[in-house]
Amino acid sequence: MKKWIVILLWVAICFGPVIETLAQDAAKDTPRRKRYTDELNGFSIRPPVGWARISKPRTSFLARWIREDVDPGKNPLAKEDPQTINACWKMTVFKSGSRRKLASLEQCAKSLKAEICRKEPSAKVDPPQIISLAGCRTIEIAGTITGEIRKLPGGRIYETKWLFRQAWLEVKPGQFLILKLEALAGDKGKKKFQATWKQFAESLQLSDPAEALAKQKTTIQRSQKFLLEDLTPEKLHAALPAKALWFLILQNKQPVGWYCFKAGAFRREGLPGYRIRSWSMLQPPKSKAQLVRRILFIDKEMKMESWRVHVQIGFGPTAEMIVEDGLRQRGVIFTSFSKHQAQQKTSSKRMPKNVKNIYLPKLAGMLLPRLIDRSKKAAYIFAAYSGAINDFNMRTVKILGPENIQHNDLIVKATKATDQPFVGAETTTLWLDADGNPLWAKSPDGTITEATSRKKILQQFPKAEIIIRKMNQAEAKACKHILKDDCRPIRSR
Repeated sequence: MKKWIVILLWVAICFGPVIETLAQDAAKDTPRRKRYTDELNGFSIRPPVGWARISKPRTSFLARWIREDVDPGKNPLAKEDPQTINACWKMTVFKSGSRRKLASLEQCAKSLKAEICRKEPSAKVDPPQIISLAGCRTIEIAGTITGEIRKLPGGRIYETKWLFRQAWLEVKPGQFLILKLEALAGDKGKKKFQATWKQFAESLQLSDPAEALAKQKTTIQRSQKFLLEDLTPEKLHAALPAKALWFLILQNKQPVGWYCFKAGAFRREGLPGYRIRSWSMLQPPKSKAQLVRRILFIDKEMKMESWRVHVQIGFGPTAEMIVEDGLRQRGVIFTSFSKHQAQQKTSSKRMPKNVKNIYLPKLAGMLLPRLIDRSKKAAYIFAAYSGAINDFNMRTVKILGPENIQHNDLIVKATKATDQPFVGAETTTLWLDADGNPLWAKSPDGTITEATSRKKILQQFPKAEIIIRKMNQAEAKACKHILKDDCRPIRSR
C-alpha cells in the first residue's frame, strides 16, 4: 500500500500538489547498492545489500538506512511487534554543530564516552579509539546498551540489548560528520554487526562541499530572479494549457491509473485569478483504489492563493476520506485537515524571511516546466509548502538538455529534466515537449506516467469521466463514496 502512496506523491509533484499526509510513511527507496551522495554536506556512502534508505523531509539527521532482510524468526520481539523489527537495525549519518573545541581529539573522545554513559546509565562503552577513516582523523566508539525487560507471550522474559558503534570524523576543527550503527541484536548478532559496520565504513568517501555550496548559491539567485522578475501574471496566464491534459499511469507496462487536469481564468469570490482542477485514480493490483481531486487558485497579483485536496482510499463504509484546505495571504499560510468528517485540525505558518524570496506558489509549481527556461541546462530551487509538516521543503528542478525519446511509436525531440520534491528524496525524471508539458515521466520505482489522449484513457478506463463527475459530486455532498465497479479498467489483450 505504501508503495502506491509514493506514486501518488511523485505524480503530484510532477503534475500538481497532493495531500502530503499520505506520503510521510512511504519512505523507503527501492534501489539497492546505489551510492548515496550528499554534495552539500561532503560525503557519499554505499549501503550493503538488503538495506533501504529512509527518505523523509525535515529530519534531524542527514541520511538513514534500515535493514530489510532481518529474519523475524530469530528475534523474539518480531513476534510481538513485527511492524517495527526492521527499524531494529539502522545506520544514521549526522552532522554535529560546532562542539566545544578541546585541546586534543583524545580529550574529545573521553568527553563523548562520558556523555554516552550519562545519557544511558546501562551503557557499557569500550575505550574509544583514534583511527583514520576516509582519510580523516576519527573517534571510534562502541559498546552495548541494555534496554527494557519485556514479558513475551508464553511467559518468556526478554531483555533487549542494543549494539552500537559510532565514528566521529573531524571534518573541520570542532566539527564532525558522524556515522552511527545501532542493532537490537544481542551477543549472538555481534559478528553480523561488525561485518555490516565494515561495509558501511569502507564505502564512505568525503568531498569538499565548497563547490556544491557555490553552485547552490548560484541556483538560488537564478530561482529568485525567476520569481521576482520572470514570473509575471501575463506569463502565468500564457502557461495555462488551453485544453484538458490526460496522462496514463503504468506499472510493469500495465495501466494502473490515470491523471487529468484543466486550467483557466477564474474569479474566486469576485477576485480575478487562475484556477487548476485535477483528478487522478490509481488502482494497483491487490491494493485499495485511490482517488484524488485537487483545486488550486491564485489571484492575478499572486498575493493570495488557496487550495483544496480531497482524497479517498478504498470504497464503501470503510473508505478513508481525507481533506486538506489551505490559504496563503499576507505572508501567513493557514491549513486545515479533516478525516472522515471528523473535527478539523488547523495550523498556521508565517513565512520566514529566508523563504519569501524563493517561495513557489502551488499553482505555479504545477506549471513549473512550462514557465522556466528550457533552452539551456540549469537548476532551480524553490521553497514549497507542505501541510503535512506545516513547514517548507526545498524542491529542486534541473533542466538537463535535449534528448530524443520514443512516444506513441514515434521518435520525438524532448527536453530531459529531473524533479526532487525535497532534499534527500529520490528524483523523478521527466521528458518535456516543446511547450514544457510532460511527455513521459519515470518515478524512482519505475512507474511510468505518459501523456496521452482522452480517447485512449477511455479505452483503458471507460468510466474515467464518470468517476470525475462523481468525485465532484462526492465532495459537494460531503461523502458519497464512488462505486467500485466504475474504477475497473479494461485490460488490453
